[in-house]
Amino acid sequence: MVGSVVDVFKRPPIVYVAPDPDKEKLFFPPFGGCWDRLEQNQATGDGLIVENRSYLDCAGRMGSKLVARNNDASDVDLLCAYRENGYLVPFKTLRTGILQVSADLSALLCRHHVSTYDEFGWSDFRATTRGRLVLAVFWTWEDVEPANEVSDQWFASGLDCSGDGESFPGTSIQAVPGERRVINLFTDMAFPAGRELWIYVGVADRIWALLNDVSIDISIDSAWQLNSLAVRSL
Repeated sequence: MVGSVVDVFKRPPIVYVAPDPDKEKLFFPPFGGCWDRLEQNQATGDGLIVENRSYLDCAGRMGSKLVARNNDASDVDLLCAYRENGYLVPFKTLRTGILQVSADLSALLCRHHVSTYDEFGWSDFRATTRGRLVLAVFWTWEDVEPANEVSDQWFASGLDCSGDGESFPGTSIQAVPGERRVINLFTDMAFPAGRELWIYVGVADRIWALLNDVSIDISIDSAWQLNSLAVRSL
């Protein structure tokens, strides 16, 4: 034993300082609002968008399943599918400055796939899959266009394929179930002090292919649990 009871009473008192809720506000599910924000489907020739489905459940889950195929591509065929969804929370700025938003996420599944077949004739193709984490700030709940929007372009880097169609099939597991990621995003514009804002964070998934005599099966199956959001003025 080091010291004595007398030493304990000589020590300075422990003072608990509560965190300032205006410097960093922490949000947990259920959030202020859920939003299936954007959807796009485009296919030419014999191409087909088989599935474009949202995993948004308004309890913290977000993501999408995108599936497209073309089994008889002509000289120039295009496939494109996009889905974005996420959550909104209110935040009042403490000071004039940029915003930092920290998103704590857990992977439920994140599978990207491209398989191709070289058709008869001169063949060439290019295909990509990508998943982004998006931060958008809105002045009011009713706004459609954000005041500022940024993203983590490589949240799920996906697949980038090209060639004559003989060297892909391929499946890439971009995150294993239960994998946790904490992503910090920063606005590139400042917001005035004392302003009520709406902060949106979502996942944007996209598949795209340009085909010349190459059959393709391309997909993303990606779902994430948003555990919490922390927002602060810097």
